[in-house]
Amino acid sequence: EPGDLEAATRVLDQGECWSAAGEVAMRHGRHKKAADCFERAGNIPKAAEIRRDQNRFAEAAELYLQAGKFDLAGTLYASHNEFEKAADCYRKGGRMSVAAEMYEKAHRYLLAGECYMRCEFHRHAAQSFVKVQDWAKAAQALELAIAEEVSKTGSGQDRNRERELEKLVLQAGKLHEEPGDLEAATRVLEQGECWSAAGEVAMRH
Repeated sequence: EPGDLEAATRVLDQGECWSAAGEVAMRHGRHKKAADCFERAGNIPKAAEIRRDQNRFAEAAELYLQAGKFDLAGTLYASHNEFEKAADCYRKGGRMSVAAEMYEKAHRYLLAGECYMRCEFHRHAAQSFVKVQDWAKAAQALELAIAEEVSKTGSGQDRNRERELEKLVLQAGKLHEEPGDLEAATRVLEQGECWSAAGEVAMRH
């Protein structure tokens, strides 16, 4: 009551009333002490919030992770260009498309592709796998994109969709051919009825 902060916090600390001690410290502007108290009280999100407000971003992000607040941790890391750490957080939180984007910014294209696959962004996945020359995974991703396109178009497909489908089939064929998988290349081209391209593949081999 008379403003003896030291005595108040000492008594509360001794009694392990950490939340109350944290509130006292907050009211008197002792933010580091407050964060320590809230952390000991198990109020990790509150401790993280104080660390963040103090611009102690790395500590705040670690606390958010500890509390299972993956989005908040990811946002903090991303705002400081720590894209791989941000991606790890978003992946733990199940936000695969955001994680993939962060992995791309960190030039971790294999991880980006895997995250895109998990959220069924197959074309994006293929592009990421191509960047690390994982031709088999890129081709697999494109074949899933082809299947998706076929299921959407059905019997009423227009000419634009036919062209788009043909483009995907040709790309998948090239990706299979890149590491020398002639059988897979011809299979995908024949299934897509790209007979000329299948013939060219057979001629080259």
